[in-house]
Amino acid sequence: MKKIVLLTLFCFLAMTNIIYAQYNNVDFEPAGMGAGWTWIMDSNDDNPPLEFIANPFVTGINVSANVAKFTARVTGNPWALTYTDDLDGFQIDATNSTMKIMVNKPTISG
Repeated sequence: MKKIVLLTLFCFLAMTNIIYAQYNNVDFEPAGMGAGWTWIMDSNDDNPPLEFIANPFVTGINVSANVAKFTARVTGNPWALTYTDDLDGFQIDATNSTMKIMVNKPTISG
């Protein structure tokens, strides 16, 4: 009986995750989430495209094979950005309101 209850609970949780799925990781791997999306650059002078490159530091907490490279132009705005319209809608509430991004910035600027 215990195995049936656990299996039923597992199936219910799996279906709940499928129905109410949120994006957990945009990883830019060739078969992953993000690499196939159309990324739009804005307020960055000539708006160079977002690049997907081999991870230059495959150590520590980010051991993924690929990363996205955003090149900020000196003549671009301080709020230069990239975004995509390929992301399905999602709702932020008290249970999922923490977002994290790993950033490597090799150049010091003011």
